Formats: sequence, C-alpha cells, structure tokens
Amino acid sequence: MSCVVPQENGPSIILPGEGGHIDLSSCNEIEDYILTFLRSRHERVSAERVLSGMGLENIYEALAMRDGVAKRLSAPEIGQALAQGNDPIATAALEQFFVFLGRVIGNFVLSVEVRGGVYIAGGIVPRYVNEILKSGFRRAMQDKGRMKEFVSPVPTFVVMSEYPGLMGCAYYASYLVSKA
Repeated sequence: MSCVVPQENGPSIILPGEGGHIDLSSCNEIEDYILTFLRSRHERVSAERVLSGMGLENIYEALAMRDGVAKRLSAPEIGQALAQGNDPIATAALEQFFVFLGRVIGNFVLSVEVRGGVYIAGGIVPRYVNEILKSGFRRAMQDKGRMKEFVSPVPTFVVMSEYPGLMGCAYYASYLVSKA
C-alpha cells in the first residue's frame, strides 16, 4: 500500500508502505474460522496471507476444511475452477478474498483519510473485475460503523494497465526533463 499526496506545484509525493503486513482481523464467524485455520500454521496472520495468490489458496483450503473436504488447490487451479464454474468452494474463496480486501481498504481509507480514491493493482483483481463488482467488496469496505459515511463516498478503481510502475516512472521522468 502507498499513499499519493498531490502537490500544487510539482509531482505528487508518494508515501510508500508495507500495508500487506498489517494484522488481519475478522468480523464474522466465517472469517474467524479462516483466521483460526491460518493461525494454526502461522504465529501471526497478516493481510498478505489472504490478499495474494497464496492468500486465495489459503482461503480456499480453509473453506474446504470447514466443509469437511481435505483439498488444496493452487491459485491457477482455483482460476480454472472459477472459469469452469464447477467448484462452489472456489467461488466462495474468491468472494471471501474480495470481502477481506474491502475490509483492509476501508481501514486504509480511515487511517490516512483517503479522499481522491483507492486504486487497486495486482494480479487477482484485474482478472475478476466483473466478480468484484458483484461481490461484498464495497459493503465490507464501508462496514465501518459510525464511520461508514466517511468511507462510503471514496471511489475505488482497478488498475488495468499491464505496467503501471513503468508508466509512473515515465511520467516522473518527463516532469524532470521539463524542469531542466
């Protein structure tokens, strides 16, 4: 996670962070089960343990165990199962992935007082744009009790560019050239 702070004169200031390593919390019994499952393997459960390809695998395995099925799939195999539409655990795992993502993003919005929007990049979300739109992502993001009205108007965007880092570098390089 990082935060972009726009400046009136000059390029934005980028505040980098290691948000993937924040503690992950739960808000319901399913999430309690997933986190308990992960804590049995890891001393501490960070956001990255569920919000990555490895995380999707972890969620899948936890939900399978909850359903009495000892089954572990790789992220590409989960993707294949989602494409085939024949694995309800894969569908539930992706949904839970989006809910956890919404919760973490909502916390980030509150932490740094985001106003201009949240931009989501990475490998999973751009592959499943239609699914995130139908998921509980926004509801989970906005589920902040009395702070719901603070979080609700913040827009979210999915970065679809294949090389957003290079585009940012090119923008900054052109800024530096224009100042020379």
